[in-house]
Amino acid sequence: PTSLQYSDLLTASATIVTPTGTAAPAGSVQFQIDGDNFGPAEPVSSSGASFTGQILKGPNGLTVPGTNTLKATFTPADPTHYSASTPGSAGFTLSQEDARAYYTGALLASTGSINNTTANVTLAATIKDITAVTGDPASDQYPGDIRNAIVTFVNRDASGAVLCSAPIGLVSLSDSTVGTATCTSTPLLANTTAGGSQYTIGIVVSGYYTRNLQTDDQVINVYIPQSNFITGGGYLNNTSSAGQYPGAIGQRTNFGFNVKYNKSGTNLQGNINVIVRNNGRVYQIKGNSMTSLATLVCTANPCPTTTSASTATFNGKASIQDITDPLNPISIDGGATLQVTMTDFGSPTSDKIGITVWNKSGGLWFASNWDGTRTVEQTLAGGNLSVH
Repeated sequence: PTSLQYSDLLTASATIVTPTGTAAPAGSVQFQIDGDNFGPAEPVSSSGASFTGQILKGPNGLTVPGTNTLKATFTPADPTHYSASTPGSAGFTLSQEDARAYYTGALLASTGSINNTTANVTLAATIKDITAVTGDPASDQYPGDIRNAIVTFVNRDASGAVLCSAPIGLVSLSDSTVGTATCTSTPLLANTTAGGSQYTIGIVVSGYYTRNLQTDDQVINVYIPQSNFITGGGYLNNTSSAGQYPGAIGQRTNFGFNVKYNKSGTNLQGNINVIVRNNGRVYQIKGNSMTSLATLVCTANPCPTTTSASTATFNGKASIQDITDPLNPISIDGGATLQVTMTDFGSPTSDKIGITVWNKSGGLWFASNWDGTRTVEQTLAGGNLSVH
């Protein structure tokens, strides 16, 4: 073929050309793409050889996109009486595989204090190989490795100015088609007159994959906070936890947190403690470096209620430890990115929370309730949340 996408199936064939009247000698043919071996050396049969396989990233990498050279080198089985002539070659264009992008980062973010006019916002997205999207007309049956993509978050309102870029890590180590990426934006200004500003955030996927459509854009609001705080504690009964350190189905994930601004409103303070249990191990997620607290406090009377709720989102940094043996804790990650969303209905039996932790490589460490693309808030099995 003259044109294929990354991870597509390629059938490469070669014919051994010999002097008239002579049969091709026994031997093998090694196919290569730009210097990378494409499969094992294939034995010659009926004066030729062929190999079929996916075009995946080799040890030296493939040029994406661009023109690549497919080369076939014949090695005779009897080098004493036969010698190979020059290798055969052909060119074809290798293009990027299709990806799908879903924004999962903060939609509402606060500046660091009432005296600060800028915010560094946690931006995050779930990226899927097209084969992981059921029913998509562009889908095919040949998956690649989504970690060969790169995610860049851009400001559509500023001609696509780059806010930050991030590699992709997997949600599950057994599935190379679904990954996540997260990074912290360059400073975004909150309008002091209006009390905030809105930004249109775009997701650009590059590398061995491609995606850059405004249908994936999200609007985030950056505002200057007033006096607000949140607190909560309780547990979830795990039903759909995910990540490389998920909570086991049927077991509890316990949590407690307090996040607020100091009395002068100049500094955001807080901490969170989450206990996760899985496969006989116990993991602890702790965070005490908070970067943003955004609240929407209901104004009805009474408030909050099951029909008039208050919501909050906070972001920060977290560490993860294996604390199965409390005398010998094992550090897993010390610079993870944390995002918590919650809804306070005023009734402890109705309150909901969603907890997400991404590792430094962009992969998903933990999601309290994963729907295949993002963390969805889950009703507490016990405890209470309070948004002020």
